[in-house]
This record gives sequence, C-alpha cells and structure tokens, in this order.
Amino acid sequence: MKWHRVGGAIGLMLLLGACEVQVQRPPPAPPRYYYYYAATPPPPAPQPPREVVTGGRPAPPVLRVYGPAPEPVSVRFPTRIVHPPALPDAGLAFLDLQGLQALVLRLRPDRKCGPREITGGHWIHLDCNLHAPIKSAKAFTPDKLNLLLQGLLNLDSPIAIPGIPGLPGQPASPAGAGTATAPPAAQLGTLGLPDSVDHRKDGTEGPMKDQGQVGACTAFSLSTAMDNAIRRQNGNETTSTLHLWSHYGNPVVQSAGDRNLRKPIAPWDAWPYDERVACELDVSGDHDCGPYMPPVTQGSGARDATIQAKVKDSDAKGQWQVTEYDKIPSDPDTLAAFLASGADVWTSMDIGTTWLSTSGENIADWSAVNVDGGHAFVLAGYRHVGGKRQFLVHNSWGTTWGDRGYAYLSEAMIRAFLKTSYKVVVAHGNAPAPAPTVSDALTDDDCGEDQLVDSVTGQCAKICPDDSRPANGKCPAPRR
Repeated sequence: MKWHRVGGAIGLMLLLGACEVQVQRPPPAPPRYYYYYAATPPPPAPQPPREVVTGGRPAPPVLRVYGPAPEPVSVRFPTRIVHPPALPDAGLAFLDLQGLQALVLRLRPDRKCGPREITGGHWIHLDCNLHAPIKSAKAFTPDKLNLLLQGLLNLDSPIAIPGIPGLPGQPASPAGAGTATAPPAAQLGTLGLPDSVDHRKDGTEGPMKDQGQVGACTAFSLSTAMDNAIRRQNGNETTSTLHLWSHYGNPVVQSAGDRNLRKPIAPWDAWPYDERVACELDVSGDHDCGPYMPPVTQGSGARDATIQAKVKDSDAKGQWQVTEYDKIPSDPDTLAAFLASGADVWTSMDIGTTWLSTSGENIADWSAVNVDGGHAFVLAGYRHVGGKRQFLVHNSWGTTWGDRGYAYLSEAMIRAFLKTSYKVVVAHGNAPAPAPTVSDALTDDDCGEDQLVDSVTGQCAKICPDDSRPANGKCPAPRR
C-alpha cells in the first residue's frame, strides 16, 4: 500500500470536480419463461419438452435441456485463495512538498478532477471523461440472464426457484409429465436471487490494491475483475496493474478494455506496482501526477529503455488474458443477477465528495452538484438494509479507505450516476485449458455472454440456437 504525507492545507486547495458523460440505457428486456426438463430424451430424435403455460396461453420459447440437472460445483470453494493480503508498492515514491504547492497553483480552477487528498494525508486521483464505452465489448442479450434468473445455469451456488420441477434442489419431472407454472413477470427481476451476495466470503476476491496519486483506476479495477475471474477458475494469480497500464496509459475505460483484449498479462510478482513508473507511463497529458523526489517526467515511459524492457519481459511472462467483455445494462436488478452468479462487475461512475471522507463501510449519497470526478472500480456483491439494496464496492485506494478498502453504495446512486458496467471473461494465456476435474471444472459463470459449459467437453461453447446446452460441440437437430 502506498502512502503520501503532505499538509492538510494543501489538500483543501485541491477541491476539484468532474465532467459528466450521459450514456443512454437500453430498454429492459421482456421476460421469458423456461421449463427445465431433467430426463434424458430417447434416441435418435429427442422429443421437445412441454411448454410452460401461463394464463392459458403458451409462454415464449422454452429452454431445451437434455440430460440430468447439473450438479453444483461447490467443492471448488475450499481450493480458493481466501482474503489474500493487501499488496505493497514495489517502489516508494515521495512527494516533493514545495513542488506540490507549485502544482496546485498550476491546476485550472475549472477542472473538476485530478489529485485529491483522502484520509490521513493519503493521496488518490479522480479522472474526467473516463466513461467512453469499450468498442470490442459484446452487446447484451437477455438469453443467459433469463437462464440465470430461472435457476438454469450451472453455478457454484445455484439459484433455485421453488415450485418448478427439475431445478437444482427441486424434484425432477419424469419424462413427458405435466407442466409447471411460470413465476409472475413482476417477480422475475428478483425471484431466486439471494438476499445478499459477498464475493469476499466465496474466496473469489483478489487482494486490495492502492493506485496512489496516478489516474490508473481503470487498470486497477480491470485487474481486480480479472483476479475474481481467475479465482473462479481456481487460479491464485494476481494480475499486474502496471502491465495492464503499460498498454494504454490513458485514464479511459475504452482504452483500458480495448488495448488489453487478448493480451496475456503478467502476474503481480513479475511487475509489482511502482507509482513513479506508472506516472512515467501516463500519457493523458494532464501533468498532475507527482511531483516526486527524485523527479519524474510524466509520459516519458515510451522513451525509457528500462521501462520498455520491463514491458517486453512482462509480455513474455503473461499468464491470463481477457477473452471477452460482456456489456451489462446498468440497472440494479441486472447487476444483482450477475453478481449472484459469482462474477464481479467492472464499472465506472461519477462520484461525489462523500467518497473522499467515508468512514466505515458506507458511502453517503451525493447529488450532481457534489460530483468531483469519474472513477472506475469493481462491484463485488450486494445486501439489503432496511429494505433497500446496497452494492459492495471493491476500491483501489488501499486498506485505510472504507472498511479495509471496501464500502457499500446505495442503489439510488447506482441509478443516478453509473455509466459503464461489464463482466470480464478470462482464460489462461500461454497453455491449453487442462481437462476438467470435479474440483476445477468450469461453471457457466466462467463463460461469456453467449456461452454455456459443454456437457461433454466441460469447456465453454456457444449456446445452441434453441437455448440448449451443447454436447461435444453439437446441438439438437432443429424441430420440424
């Protein structure tokens, strides 16, 4: 963890804010109901399962599942790394107090972002205009979300819906028997989801990190989302934020995502975070990280032979890579559903002054007039307090912020200020995927937007056109 000690008076001079970017939200997807068919169909041509009937009328297309209900893979949990320690910076960077005063005088009074002092003289950085969406992200489709809400995905902690035969935890229907009643559409958004989710308790959160004064929150949050995805596959590696940052050096979500797609990322130990190096790699042109002693020239990393040699060395040591970004609608119900599946959600939003002075585990609500800047972080769970939902933030400001680096954010602030949200899908970059075993088999939350785990190979494969699970890469013959 990185500390910067400076005078509180100087911190008061840095009362800056942020630019807001409006992002149009897509309309909510219409509900779809599915019936889980647990019996194996007779060869050669399986008979389609019965449709769910609601109000005397057939529901929209049903899910065709051939074979037994998937067993939960909860045995994966004991092998995971639980609560790893916070990570220190590799190089301790000291702020030059006299130079910092000169920096304050150079900052534009109309610029609502930049370096900010939080608890105990600890400095962080807020960014402007970082919300540009990832161009390579897959567009959201409701199919997999509907399977999730109906309890039909193979997860570590299956989401079951009472009363529908064949769901995990429910008795299976014999072949050709009866129909089930679909849940009311009004309940679809929350039905089957647990009251609270906390990925820390699952052992799938990586260690707490500290970006210091450099505007690298996009790299830190992407790294944290990757750490979660790696641990869901029983890996214990922690990704190098500095390696991610070296590929773009510009505090924009779009740059962080697109410039790191399918690039194997080195583990933390191969290139630990060094704030001075991060400042040299910063090509934003803002000239507001540091000043440090000895001096650092912001943006000079591309010309620094030592840094460029380290980039090449880290490229060679890359282990895990992002294979896909799945765009998630930024409405709270959809976010909660994805979090319940086990996956972290990589987000960005405009934040207020309440983030800088939070005490304990809660971030107080703020208004548009209190917006200070943009910030990227990870959502790692949710809970209900007094009948209202709150979302768990895994931040990148060290363990002295909030509750050891975590804090809860109200659903109202999610609705008002959240700009981007993605699921990050990863795969091992330098070796073929091992044959699945009981303890490390993939589950559907490890797969991408349009993928499920193949029932034969155990690897992620494209969902069949009729929404069934592929078997050895093949789908059932289409109905005639």
